[in-house]
Parts: sequence; C-alpha cells; structure tokens
Amino acid sequence: MCFEERDSERTRIARDLHDTLLQSFHGLLLRFQAVSNLLPACTQEAKERLEDAIDQAAQAITEGRDAVQGLRASTTETNDLAVALKAHQTNQNSPEFAVEVQGAPRDLHPILRDEVYRIAGEAPRNAFRHAQARRTEAEIHYDEHQLQVRNSR
Repeated sequence: MCFEERDSERTRIARDLHDTLLQSFHGLLLRFQAVSNLLPACTQEAKERLEDAIDQAAQAITEGRDAVQGLRASTTETNDLAVALKAHQTNQNSPEFAVEVQGAPRDLHPILRDEVYRIAGEAPRNAFRHAQARRTEAEIHYDEHQLQVRNSR
C-alpha cells in the first residue's frame, strides 16, 4: 500500500471514529452527568463514585480524540524525529522530557517515521500517566544501517 492510500485510509478511519464512537460516548457521558445531578445528597458515596466514572470517561474521550487527530494527518510536520517527539511531549504537559540524539539525523520514509514516532511517543506517555514519572528520556541513535530508539525514566 502506498503512502497516499495509507494516509487516505487513516483519514477515513479517523472520521468514522469521530462521527460514531466518540460522539456516542460523549452523548452517554452527558446522560451520566444528568443522572448524577438527580441523585439526592443522601447517597453521597454513590454520587462520588459516579462522578469518578464520569471523569474517567471524559479522559477516555480526550485520549480518543487525540488518537483520532493522529490518524487524520501525518504525525509529524517535520522529518526530525527528536523535534517531533519533544514537541508532542511538551504539548502533553509532561513534567520533564529530554531527547538525546547520537549520530547524524537523516530523513526517514514517512511511513517508517510515523510508526517510530508513535512507538517512541507511547513510552513516555505511559511513564507519565501510569508510573507517575517526573522525568523521562528518549535516546535516538542513527548509524549507517539502523535506527535505534530507547526510552528510559
């Protein structure tokens, strides 16, 4: 599959996800919020649990929208993997994210670049979200025959 076909398919999938799944979840979230507002104060624990579930659902919708946005267009506006990773993590309000580059950076095929970007970007997101990391690092190593990306916290 050529790059244009792949990009077109990603755009179609993103549109379908946004128009169906995410909009449906958003509608459900509004209904849950309406029910929460109807609960009497005497069931405070139940109301708090429902509000926690609503907060988690809202976070899931936000993450889904971010994923859909990533499908709609090429993941990076630059072919510089280090710049793209740093910019994305900064947009995610991460506590601290550093990128070290070894070797001479070179242009990557857009499909390869997008896949490496997604994989390399997932590790710090998970470290910040699930391990409450305060700092993560990515190391990108270019050599004549290979590209290595390593994340650590």
